Amino acid sequence: MGLYVLGAFIAVTWIFVIYKVITCPEVKDTQQRGVTNKYVDFILDNIIQDSITVQLYKPMEDGARMYVKLGAVVHCKVQIEVIEKYTRSAKLKLTFDKYAHEDIFFLPFSSSPESIEIKTRRKIETIVNKTFIDDNRTEDIKQMYEEKRKIMFNLPIKNEQTR
Repeated sequence: MGLYVLGAFIAVTWIFVIYKVITCPEVKDTQQRGVTNKYVDFILDNIIQDSITVQLYKPMEDGARMYVKLGAVVHCKVQIEVIEKYTRSAKLKLTFDKYAHEDIFFLPFSSSPESIEIKTRRKIETIVNKTFIDDNRTEDIKQMYEEKRKIMFNLPIKNEQTR
């Protein structure tokens, strides 16, 4: 009987010790906070650039938008500034054309840096195009595409006078 009591006491003691190690806030928080902060810093410093260029979707006559792969393409330069860093995300300020937009970008620990870069680029491209559309800049974008096409193929621009 004495060995059973001693064995039970040892088992309960080990369970208590393991529970304390697992739930100890000082150890767990410091290690986790250090790793996640380093990961967010790594992604923001090495993967997400200070500025990128995104394509403006070409407006069609029926109101649809088209992603152009060949031919004249209009790009918009976007400046990216880190406003705040969080545990698994960052608040970024996007500055482009005459607009400034702040949004939170999720940087999942389980995703690869390449995957995060692709998702971030897509989100920025969506924000930029949506901002242009919401501001009724469709005609401006059409004109930019027309100018780019004329320059690309050395054609006279509509507003220019021919000799």
